[in-house]
Amino acid sequence: MRSFHETIPARYTGQVSVIHGRSWLARTMARLAGFPDAAADLPFQLDVEEQDGVFKWTRQFGLHTSVSHAWLEGDHVCEKFGPFRLLMHSEVNGDRLKISIDKMIAFGINLPDALTPKSESVESLDEAGRYVFDISAYSPWEELLVRYNGWMVPSPLPL
Repeated sequence: MRSFHETIPARYTGQVSVIHGRSWLARTMARLAGFPDAAADLPFQLDVEEQDGVFKWTRQFGLHTSVSHAWLEGDHVCEKFGPFRLLMHSEVNGDRLKISIDKMIAFGINLPDALTPKSESVESLDEAGRYVFDISAYSPWEELLVRYNGWMVPSPLPL
C-alpha cells in the first residue's frame, strides 16, 4: 500500500462499482463532485501526477472521467472535487488504511461540523495482491451520498 501512495507518476487499472444515495441532494452532490452515474463492474483507471506538491488524480469510471486535486495541509490531506474541498486524515489499522473526513468547504463556505459529511473509507490489499478500495461519503444524518468500491493493479504508463 505504501508504494501505491508513494509512486508518482502512476497508473492503475481495475474494476469499480458506483452507488449513489437516493435523494436529490445526494445525487446532486455526487454529480457536482464529478462522480459518474451509479453502475456496477465498470472498467476503472487511475492516473496520479504531482506538480509542486499538488497531486492530480484522474479517475476513469468506464467512459466517465473525474479529476480531483490533493495536497497536504498541516496534519490533513485536502482533496478538491469540483466545488467541494475535504480535509481528511488517515490512520493505519493492521493492514488497512482508514480515511475519515474532518471538515468540508463547499462553494468556498466552511461548513459547520453538523453539516460535514462522514466517511468510512478503507484501502487494503487482497489475497491476490490487488489494491482494493471502498470509498464512501455519508451525510451527517447517515444518508449515503456516494460510494465507489473495487480493485486495481499497477499498469504501465504510456511512453
